[in-house]
Amino acid sequence: MDNEKSLRDALLAGARAGHLLQTVYTNSSAAQEERDDLVGELAALHNEGLVDVVAAFEGLKNNAPGGPDFFLTRHVFEKALPHLNAPVAPVMRCVLGLCREAGQDMAAGTIFSSYIEFCTRDAARPREALRLIEADPHALVDILAATVAAGSQLDNPYYLAELLRLILHPDIEVRRRTVFAVARIQWPKGASVPDTAITALEKAVAAETDDRTLGSAIKSAFSLFEQDKTLGERIAALIGAALAKGDEYTLHAASELLWLNTKELPSALLQLLLTHLKRVKPESVGTLNNIDYGIAHLLKRDDPEEGLRFFEELLAAHGSRLKVEVLDSAASAIRERSPLMGKVLTRWFLRGERAQCEAVREIAGSHLGDDFRIEIDTSELKPADHVHILFVAHKAIGYFFMQPVTAASVVISLLRHAPDDETLEALGDLLFDPLLLNYPGGMRDYVEKQMECESDKVKETIENALGAIQQYLEVLRAVPELPALHVGQSQRESYRRHMSESMAESMKAAEKKSIFLNLFSRSTLLYGNKSINYIYAGDGDPRRMEIPLTKHGVSIEFPRMDNIDPYGLDYMLRVFRQERFRT
Repeated sequence: MDNEKSLRDALLAGARAGHLLQTVYTNSSAAQEERDDLVGELAALHNEGLVDVVAAFEGLKNNAPGGPDFFLTRHVFEKALPHLNAPVAPVMRCVLGLCREAGQDMAAGTIFSSYIEFCTRDAARPREALRLIEADPHALVDILAATVAAGSQLDNPYYLAELLRLILHPDIEVRRRTVFAVARIQWPKGASVPDTAITALEKAVAAETDDRTLGSAIKSAFSLFEQDKTLGERIAALIGAALAKGDEYTLHAASELLWLNTKELPSALLQLLLTHLKRVKPESVGTLNNIDYGIAHLLKRDDPEEGLRFFEELLAAHGSRLKVEVLDSAASAIRERSPLMGKVLTRWFLRGERAQCEAVREIAGSHLGDDFRIEIDTSELKPADHVHILFVAHKAIGYFFMQPVTAASVVISLLRHAPDDETLEALGDLLFDPLLLNYPGGMRDYVEKQMECESDKVKETIENALGAIQQYLEVLRAVPELPALHVGQSQRESYRRHMSESMAESMKAAEKKSIFLNLFSRSTLLYGNKSINYIYAGDGDPRRMEIPLTKHGVSIEFPRMDNIDPYGLDYMLRVFRQERFRT
């Protein structure tokens, strides 16, 4: 009792002194039970006419110097709002003000849930709110959807009729919000959607040219379909009409349907969305993100063909302007399933389209951990003859040359399906030159280990390639040193300085993208074998922490021919990447 009286006195004192919000914030950091007491006491003081809580919170500002934390303080108002006895008009102004003050924060719109609960406590409130919105749409139209969501819980036919009337409103902002609000109508369980609602949306789509309104119409139409599954064909036609007329906002609405409702979309509607979403602009990052999630959902189905086909068509439609890094979720869905990765590589390399081949490289290149190994999909390797098998091998070497283990894994996979000795020999030659010839270190270790798992013919081919590289290196080592071919000391030092500066610039560029850069302090050690830090504990006495310094490093194997014949190597790889079948 004393605690309740103390809290009440504190709130009253804060209100009289003009700092009620600061008092609310101070008490909001207490335990859960005490916060509940704060909400109850605040509502009681307002309902008793001692404090105007709505007016007080209307003055709450975000990021005000020296002011209370905006979201924590606003949360108290959200909890208290449904229990307040207050006129509708000031509540609407307060709710809209607090929502707008939150800016682009994801929690900005959470306050509308409390407003909806406030309106449902009295059937007269949403009707009054709707009248006020129509009287002053410029100031209040943003709260229309929440008002309809509340009112339709109490009297669904009335608010549906009001929306159908407002769809024809002369003000474009009112029409936009009205079309959007159709999706917020609360329907009785098991109720069917009236024909008038579908007809009104169809008329709106036919008459409107505004992109935002058409985008809202797509969301509302699908909301009606979720309520009544018998409307599939009609809803698909409505959404198709909106997509045919719309632009960026309409495509964004379609991308949200693809992402959030992949499992619920009827086949005809899914095909309609995929057809239009290929028009997305590469600079529409938000829409592409939604499409990315949608493709990932499709690729994770038992039959990923639909998602894969759309992925291919999207890349073909935009070429080099669309980077796979924007579609990282879809790329991850492919990379995580080895059979799907093999299917994608085999199919796209056989087609030879540059955008798709580049995409294969980017998908495999973003793999983390051990070297990525890929097994071809024989169902995609049609016909599996000498020419087509070597074509895939050339593509693998051309695009994965800087990932030699990946390139070698594809070549060895092709060896297993070689139809004749001629193809085996040709693939063995490719394994030797350019792969083993350029990477006689780590990649050779992989090939030697892999050889033990292969059949006799494949094993023999790999042994021949390994024997050829061994003989080549022995002959190379037998050649006496020729001073004329050795780089002078000054040139070596100049090259080292150049590489050091290049690596330093590269590291700085990478650090700029690091999420940890601003989280931790940095120190530069000029010499020594350990670092010393002091940790300050709660008792005030610092503790000495010594951290021994250890070495760490990475090794990178560069292709040998890049130093001996860089132009010849570059030309060969370009030919492998660019060659195509004649059509």
